[in-house]
Amino acid sequence: CAMAEDLNKMLDSLLEPEKKLDFICEIPCPVKLAARELLMPFLRDYGASYRSYLPTTCGLTETEPGREILKTLYAPGTAQFREAVLSFGFRDFFERPMIEKYINRTYCRTEQNFPISAPFAGLDIQDPEGVFSVFSSLPMVLIADKRHLGGLPLPKTWEDLLNPVYRGAISLSGGKNDPEEMPLMYIHKNFGEDGLRQLAANTCQCLAGSRVAQVVGSNHPDTAPLYLCTWFFANASLRQKDAQLIVPADGTFVNLVYLITRRELSEPLERLSRFLLSPAFLQVWEDNFYPTTSADVQPKLAADTPLQWLGWDYVHSHDMIAFGNELRERFMGYVKKIWFVPLEMTGRQEKGKSGAKPLFSVRIRRVMAGLTPCALLAGRSFRLRYAADRT
Repeated sequence: CAMAEDLNKMLDSLLEPEKKLDFICEIPCPVKLAARELLMPFLRDYGASYRSYLPTTCGLTETEPGREILKTLYAPGTAQFREAVLSFGFRDFFERPMIEKYINRTYCRTEQNFPISAPFAGLDIQDPEGVFSVFSSLPMVLIADKRHLGGLPLPKTWEDLLNPVYRGAISLSGGKNDPEEMPLMYIHKNFGEDGLRQLAANTCQCLAGSRVAQVVGSNHPDTAPLYLCTWFFANASLRQKDAQLIVPADGTFVNLVYLITRRELSEPLERLSRFLLSPAFLQVWEDNFYPTTSADVQPKLAADTPLQWLGWDYVHSHDMIAFGNELRERFMGYVKKIWFVPLEMTGRQEKGKSGAKPLFSVRIRRVMAGLTPCALLAGRSFRLRYAADRT
């Protein structure tokens, strides 16, 4: 498309040797606006000192132009590693080629120099290799929709979610038929392949956090008894009276927000890295329900909130991107084996105008393949009308 061509041209110009970027900043959508409002004035004050890229779009996928730009900027084969990168999750910087070439203690250094906040104390979330400066997090919690919970008990732990009583009752975080890899990693680490298989049996759909906040407590087909989502969207969901927050007693799953810098930084980038880890900038993350690891901010997360972290041994022993993709494929394989049921169709030809195609009424009772709105599995039926070719 024309947009992609324009973005590719921009990328080509950015990657010319004399125009190489110093700083790439990829921020989760819910906190992006507030963080940019604080960051952009800082960059403007030192306008000539920084060549930066701050994506403004949200929900980037592997096929969208903005995502391709980021992947190209990150690629080891394009010029050299940037001086500083702010990013989150197990994304581009956890690819094995990038780690082998650049992400190591001889090339990068840690910038974390603040006291650790109480919820993260003892979690060993800071990289022992001194490469990833973890300054914030994306904690995953549960939302119960009391309107659709029926007689189901409220789960208290992640292990409870694997109980067959929740069969077809759970909405995972992610896109359509594309579960987010992070909760799958935690489930697989803690409960093995059987845990992954049982979670598939209990899952009815994948839904983005923003969508959860829109449909919880309603009669929309996307509603579910239980949702997995990040704390930001869980908090947004609580505006609905039927939504109830559940913080699992065995610890919310934690994903990372981090800063990576080269070992030898120019003076402007030294100044920028100090700003990115300053209490003022970190408070923006905390205020938007992305708890920071710093004790220098006013916390929203209670000191005794249980957190759970995969661990750096786990991270360094896996190719996180390849392993995440593998877990997704296996999970969806279980979903299709468990939930594949032939489509039940009942219909009658309706009287129509001369020459019109016959109309049929179709009733869907179960899943045809893959994941489907939880309402179907809960026994709620939908009638679809379509025109069929005369045979």
